[in-house]
Amino acid sequence: DAMRPQLLLLAAHLFLSARSSLDESALFVRVLAPAHLAYTYEIIPARFGPPLDAYRHTAWGVRLLAATIEESCNGLADDATGYVVIMPRGECSFVEKVAHAAAAGARFALVTEVNSSSSATISMSRGEVDADIHIPSAYMAGTSGSRLHRFLSFSNEPVLVDIPINATDVGILLDKAPWEIW
Repeated sequence: DAMRPQLLLLAAHLFLSARSSLDESALFVRVLAPAHLAYTYEIIPARFGPPLDAYRHTAWGVRLLAATIEESCNGLADDATGYVVIMPRGECSFVEKVAHAAAAGARFALVTEVNSSSSATISMSRGEVDADIHIPSAYMAGTSGSRLHRFLSFSNEPVLVDIPINATDVGILLDKAPWEIW
């Protein structure tokens, strides 16, 4: 256990060194609680709405709220004021999902593949929908997103997150989930 911080630092250095560039794709969400989900997860910023750079460090210790596929496409049933909303992919456009999260008061929207163990990433583009998106959003790979969404769907225990994190910005140690590929 005494070597854990040094090993994490070395792993983070190797991970970041392997990336071709540290641009907007090197962003992460860190789960603070509960402990069994407390890892750092990579996110891919959407290609619409405000750029994530303008929102760095504004969602620290924020609660994560899961929306169903129906809520994601038709409007959230719960007030999401101040939350980060995680929504399943499918049935309607990314823009529509993010617009519904924003209308419910969310600070940030995450879209993920909830019925998949895929670690593939998807680029969230505007498509044909014309909506004024005023909150940042991102895509999270299915394996991690599915675990977070499933936990929230079956538990009353809050999930607290910091989002977004740029690893080069604050020297964050990347404690990636064991089910994710480095």
